[in-house]
Amino acid sequence: MRQWDSIRVDSKYFVLFSNWLNVIIASSMVVVSVLFLGITSLLVFLIFMILLWRVISRFLEIVIAFYKDVVVVEDKLFKLKNKDKQIYIHRWKNTLLLKSSRISLAMHSLLEITMLFSLIYYYFYLFNIISASDILNIIGVTDTRVKFVHFVLYSIPVTGLNVSYGGVSNIYWNAAHIMQLLLSLVLIILSISSYIGLENKLSVRDRELYTRVKQYYLK
Repeated sequence: MRQWDSIRVDSKYFVLFSNWLNVIIASSMVVVSVLFLGITSLLVFLIFMILLWRVISRFLEIVIAFYKDVVVVEDKLFKLKNKDKQIYIHRWKNTLLLKSSRISLAMHSLLEITMLFSLIYYYFYLFNIISASDILNIIGVTDTRVKFVHFVLYSIPVTGLNVSYGGVSNIYWNAAHIMQLLLSLVLIILSISSYIGLENKLSVRDRELYTRVKQYYLK
């Protein structure tokens, strides 16, 4: 069991680090896109391809990870060595994350996908994947420099409030829009609402383990 406890502690810090890293990567892509959009078409296309790969991979990763964490209930049965004893643990979690940490992970993921999909919509406009008339119907702005800010404002309620906007018949835009809505559904309705309903109490074993880890890092 000590080996599993060690894995849970390591997994906790890996998940927290990866979550912040994903937010930093998304923020960096926004900065790079805004700074280098007007330099060369090749660089813009390269950034766009990286962005597409990033959005698809994060979509699959977020849906699978949060679905497994919220919906899938795992159990563990440990057989103690040299003892005729077994320990059964219901609702086993592979990471030693508190309720507040799980909510924080979901909130950071919401921020990340808001930035990523804002960029996706903006690149759709830059590459004429969506028509200018549709853009005007969505954000009502003609100034190219201001458009990205309005795409962010468009993306925030889609992610944060799970609100869908119609009026666009473009298949690529709608596919991205559906992906964003599904991520919002998973993170807000499925994950955050479930985490809020969780008890903030740890089991006796987890409380002891959490205390030992905290004391170790405070030395």
